Amino acid sequence: MASGLLLLGVIILVGFVGNVLFSKTRIPESVFLMVIGILVGPVFNVVAPAFFLDKAGFLLSLALVLVLLESGLSLDLAKTIRNASGALFLTVLVLLLTTALVTLVTVLGFHWPLLNGIFLGIVGSGTTTITVTHLLAQLKVGEDTKTLLVLESILNDVTLIAAATILISLARAGPAPLIHRLVFNELVMSPALGLLAGGVWAFLFLRYLPSHRLTYVFTLGMALVIYDGSQFLGYNGALVVLAFSLFLGNYPSVLGKLNNAALVGRLLTPLQRDVWMVRTVNNELTFLMRTLFFVFLGVVFSPSSLRGEILLVVGMLTLTQLAARYLAARALVRLFPLYQGGVPVITVMVARGFTSTLIALFALQAGLVIDNLVEIVLLLVLSTTLFATLGTALVHGRMERVS
Repeated sequence: MASGLLLLGVIILVGFVGNVLFSKTRIPESVFLMVIGILVGPVFNVVAPAFFLDKAGFLLSLALVLVLLESGLSLDLAKTIRNASGALFLTVLVLLLTTALVTLVTVLGFHWPLLNGIFLGIVGSGTTTITVTHLLAQLKVGEDTKTLLVLESILNDVTLIAAATILISLARAGPAPLIHRLVFNELVMSPALGLLAGGVWAFLFLRYLPSHRLTYVFTLGMALVIYDGSQFLGYNGALVVLAFSLFLGNYPSVLGKLNNAALVGRLLTPLQRDVWMVRTVNNELTFLMRTLFFVFLGVVFSPSSLRGEILLVVGMLTLTQLAARYLAARALVRLFPLYQGGVPVITVMVARGFTSTLIALFALQAGLVIDNLVEIVLLLVLSTTLFATLGTALVHGRMERVS
């Protein structure tokens, strides 16, 4: 059994090397990390699954908070609403179509419980920004289509986490308080608490802590407190932290629209530095958590579960997700002719990544029982990454022949 510190150091270095190789090989670091996890786990037994599983609950919650902070801080709501109505339309439609089609396939074809089918459909609806951005860089496709797909990959982190955590909360609550919990606790009170926490953060940094060198430490601590505190009080901790981070990320742009230059200078300039510091440090920590979790997925993977039925499920789910993206892309170009000709590119950008993996593992910790979920998610990440990479190469070759 390798020591924890040695293992952590090796994992971080492998993640960094994978990130460097990504730009040269088109193979996302997630693939390298999962392969390393499989090698040190079930193949050579260097690390026992218990090493990660004993700490899984804490690590999952911490990773979720970090991802929520990153998503909210990087999402410019004004820009998204003004310039990316197409991305919002595509994101929501892909979520709905993927969930509907995956539910149909799993329930009717494999006799899964309805809740499990819906959850897997939600998990399978999100793309990964890192892979999408890199693959798009290889294509001679219009800037509008590139912007659309990058914004979609950012937006669907938000929609995926929101939809999945609401579904988990409803599953825990049972059918009786369904309407009250869905409409009030989940969709009204939880975001309101997050916005209130954001207001408290802004007040403290404007009044007492302007440009403090430990801005990020305070922010992360506050995010962890409001996440677990709101969960304890019966609200959706993920939505609270998401609203909190959206407030932090968009507060400067909202204040920047004020006509009062003196007021803007007093209220905006200090917080711009603080928000920039939070965003920068959080990106580094999110990379660390992403690295750990792809290795974790490989370590707990069970090769003995690679039965024909699971491979069939993964194959059908991958094709179903491609079909959902194709249908959504066709609907998109009808409403937004700006993206005409982008259907093949939009369809093949099906690669799943960290957020999908994180939500799947979080659901297991929350008590949602889906047989072989870890194996299914790992294989989905691999298969969708393969489809996206090969699909991009085919689209690229087709564009080269046409030009």
